Amino acid sequence: MYSFRGITVVAGVILSLSAALLSGCIKDTSDLFVEEVELRAATQVAITNPLGSIKVVGNALNNGDGAVFVKTEKYVDTYSLFGLASPNEYVDRVLATPSVHDGRIAMDVHLAGRGLFDRLFVRIVPHVNRIVETPTHIAATAEVQIGDVELRNLPGDVTASVSVGKVTAYAPLGVFGEQQFDVNVGELTLLLPEDAGFQYDLTVDMGTVESTHPGLDTQRRLMGARAAGLTGGRQHPGLVAAKVNIGSISVKTP
Repeated sequence: MYSFRGITVVAGVILSLSAALLSGCIKDTSDLFVEEVELRAATQVAITNPLGSIKVVGNALNNGDGAVFVKTEKYVDTYSLFGLASPNEYVDRVLATPSVHDGRIAMDVHLAGRGLFDRLFVRIVPHVNRIVETPTHIAATAEVQIGDVELRNLPGDVTASVSVGKVTAYAPLGVFGEQQFDVNVGELTLLLPEDAGFQYDLTVDMGTVESTHPGLDTQRRLMGARAAGLTGGRQHPGLVAAKVNIGSISVKTP
């Protein structure tokens, strides 16, 4: 049975070490580790990432067998007492290998479990970059807390969201599905063919909507801007909907 005094001493030691950690905390960065995976029969990719970048490129050569090629780059920053932690030892604790279920490829980022003292005195910040090649017709979801998202040659259903950063979407074939974009703080750039037909609903609460696309009608608001309408005249046009809280939306023709 533990005595009250013993518990007090242990608590005092932990608090002392915590104070030392705050005053003597040193940042170190690991080497870059790369993993490449090839998957088949994919119908959907879903990527979430707390810190880093996501790039998804549609390739028509992958349409036949649903091939998806994933390149994952990861490294960690460690913050430890007097720099005692070795950052390379913590890279394997960042779990980022894609998983597959019924044609859905999920790419998440998790940290493996650690002991109490390790959690108290070593802080790990994982950085993960994804470079993904997919079929053009695949449904794609990409979410980053802090970082950038780039989507290319994906005319179908797309959802992309960023808390802080920017999103770039280039659809040279036009838009045939529903494409939704959400940026809290940052920029959204859309590159769409001049003759593409699509519905659009673009809103910036604080910032601007700018367009060089001849079919878009933009309107200024008190603190922001909006563009909404239909361009191109296709019988069953796709949809481009976007919301930026603070920042800008730019629509361009390639």
